[in-house]
Amino acid sequence: MRLAPLEKIHPRKEVHSHEKISIRDLDLLTIGMVNDMYAESSNDGADYSVIAGQDDFDSF
Repeated sequence: MRLAPLEKIHPRKEVHSHEKISIRDLDLLTIGMVNDMYAESSNDGADYSVIAGQDDFDSF
């Protein structure tokens, strides 16, 4: 199942990665999605020596 990004769900404002998600927006997400976002947020500042490109994802 594909979910629409928050900016398509709530076009009333722009959504930027540095903004916090409102309680209203969290109500539209599953607890698993919220847990994934929380876990991945610790990697936001990580500097990876190798970064996958579109071809890598296509072959995956």
